[in-house]
Amino acid sequence: MVFYGGMPVYRRGTSQFGARLDAGRYFLIDFDHPRFVRLQVEGAPEVRALPRTTGAINMVFDHQDHRFQTPRQLPRSGWIRQTNRTNEPHFMDMIKVKPSTTRKQVRTAFAGQGPEDPTWLLHNYPGTFVVSPGRKVVWRYAYPRGKYLEVCFWSSKEDGMSQAEMGMWNFVTLH
Repeated sequence: MVFYGGMPVYRRGTSQFGARLDAGRYFLIDFDHPRFVRLQVEGAPEVRALPRTTGAINMVFDHQDHRFQTPRQLPRSGWIRQTNRTNEPHFMDMIKVKPSTTRKQVRTAFAGQGPEDPTWLLHNYPGTFVVSPGRKVVWRYAYPRGKYLEVCFWSSKEDGMSQAEMGMWNFVTLH
């Protein structure tokens, strides 16, 4: 199965993302409610640019670890390009945290050694759905200014451990 990403859509909102699809049959799957829609893509590929992005986030495999490669700061809204340069599927949630949150606090939490509901967590915002290795998506976002924890909780194909526990997270500040 190849995952091309996606975004949550709420009753009173919209969601925008883009990915290149070759001709073929695809399934649009709603994992929150067990349903899907078939999509047939036909014809020659169109030469059309994806939306211009204001930043990029890469999922990389570095020294036996998966991690996010992210600029320190991004605009609080715009289009972001997200590329999975690893050997496993990943997604990214955006969790607003207190400005004083440290890497040590996050490592402690993911190791299960801290409080069950850390006080430094402020609000969970959606990011992308699962993106397969070698795939790239662009998605539109608009979040309040502040410090965020980018995190992937997808289970590792090696041992089933959460990617977050294995270090698949990073901080970014939206200004």
